[in-house]
Amino acid sequence: SRLSRTPESMPDGASADLALAMSQRRRANRNFLRRVLQVEGPYLRSSRTSDDGYGLTLSYADVERLLQVLNDIKLTHWEHLGCPDEGAQAKKKPTPEEWPSFAVMQVVNELQMLLLWAIDLRD
Repeated sequence: SRLSRTPESMPDGASADLALAMSQRRRANRNFLRRVLQVEGPYLRSSRTSDDGYGLTLSYADVERLLQVLNDIKLTHWEHLGCPDEGAQAKKKPTPEEWPSFAVMQVVNELQMLLLWAIDLRD
């Protein structure tokens, strides 16, 4: 059997089930991000050592979840850009319509690298 991105190739009802599951996942991801980014919430606190910073405290499980959420965000914007391969994307100048997705992907890459660097420091 061949893999396909078209809903027509899915068994009856599978497309609707997939859409529902993806919608639920996006909602759960948004709720997780809101909790993580809530100032003075369980994860993000004002720095006690300086007036101009915040501390983010995450468990390994939270870091893994945040990396997955960030990857989902990056994937969504990569698809919006037409799923370019890495070499083609690096060579092509984004159009004005593509800039928001391009920028989001760049920021997400940096956040993912920062999280992976922080994990490496803890190990």
